[in-house]
Amino acid sequence: VKLSDDPQSVQGFAAMGVSLAEMHIIGVLEIAGAIGLLLPGVAGFAGLCLVALMVGATIVTVIFMGFVPVVAAPVVTLILVAIIAWGRRRTVPRFVNALLGR
Repeated sequence: VKLSDDPQSVQGFAAMGVSLAEMHIIGVLEIAGAIGLLLPGVAGFAGLCLVALMVGATIVTVIFMGFVPVVAAPVVTLILVAIIAWGRRRTVPRFVNALLGR
């Protein structure tokens, strides 16, 4: 939805002070993280990145909407990616070292 320029999403993000470009960046990060979760050597790092993204999403949702049922989506996603990140935590140092050329 964040990449489709859905009018309701654009309006919702604009109400939070998020530009169209920033909404697209969030969408790309979510998709990249989801793809990363499917790759065993990258899954731990992708999970950590998605945890950070979902913490932000949860905080922003609570700030702008309060504790409404819609806050369940980022919270459930946060819990699921945290489980994956924890389960794949041993792959993170290897991936980071490979990324840094060590």
